[in-house]
Amino acid sequence: MNSAIGSGLFFLSRMTAKGGSTLLPRRGPSGKYRVDFRPRRVILGSMDHRKQSIRSAIRVVGIYAALGSLWILFSDRITQVLFQDPELFLQAQTIKGWLYVLTTAGLLYVLIHNELGIQRRHNEETKALSRELHHRVKNNLQLMLSLINLQQDQYRESPETSKALGEMYLRMESISLIHEQMYQVRSLASVKLKPYLEELSASIASHYALGNTLGSPVELAIDDYEPHITEALPIGLMVNEFIASAVRRHISNPGDIRITIENQEQAGYIWIAVFLQTQEEELFSNHPENRLSETLIQSLASQLGGTWTKNQGDSALVYELRFKRQTDQLPRQRA
Repeated sequence: MNSAIGSGLFFLSRMTAKGGSTLLPRRGPSGKYRVDFRPRRVILGSMDHRKQSIRSAIRVVGIYAALGSLWILFSDRITQVLFQDPELFLQAQTIKGWLYVLTTAGLLYVLIHNELGIQRRHNEETKALSRELHHRVKNNLQLMLSLINLQQDQYRESPETSKALGEMYLRMESISLIHEQMYQVRSLASVKLKPYLEELSASIASHYALGNTLGSPVELAIDDYEPHITEALPIGLMVNEFIASAVRRHISNPGDIRITIENQEQAGYIWIAVFLQTQEEELFSNHPENRLSETLIQSLASQLGGTWTKNQGDSALVYELRFKRQTDQLPRQRA
């Protein structure tokens, strides 16, 4: 059991690292392990884009300055030699000035046109590389999901191991679905959160054989916005852990789990609320299988810059998270 789960967790950490982030267990100040989800070196970083823009500007200005200096230096001398009469010299100076304007305008057009062409080709190559990256990560994750399914079939006689592999499958699928969507919609870095979480919750419900003629236990109310992958992936993992933890506590009737996500754009914050129809006072404590979920949820929330708070109502347990949207991420461009 340990070898199967350990190999799966190692592959999960390396796959997310290839996707541009790290999802690794790290020992915190208290001595306990926590999950660290931090951006690593990114292929499509805005720093490279800024450097390229600066180089292009310097190249255009350098060529313009060099040719302009040569024009001023030699044209004045040639004019003085050819036109000794003061009146003719003034006329020649005027004509020379107009020629300078027309010549430099044409030169600037050619230089800028060429630089834009270079930028356009670079962007096309970057987009093609991004699509290929998401496609390969998606395929690798799908292969790993298939291997986990095969491994799970071999451990049917060990319910504990089979259940652990099933939960690992869901965590990996929450990552796989992001790369699948980004590949389908040809996005470089952002994710359509609403369809992503709808597909994720449907997959979780299917895994636990939830939902009947009365409907799914999960209700979603999500603003239609597109967060960066470094926001969308932690949100997806946290949603997965909340739903799985609720199901383990038998909170699985239609409408028992309501998840709301609001994009408070003017304030620059994201608000997430999880409403659970239960008389329980705590979702995670006194339940060994939910301890890992609690660790994941708190760690991911901390890395987003927020902390989950809990409120107990008459017949509902409410968890809330509010964090500031990150604006210093990759450019949200479309292919």
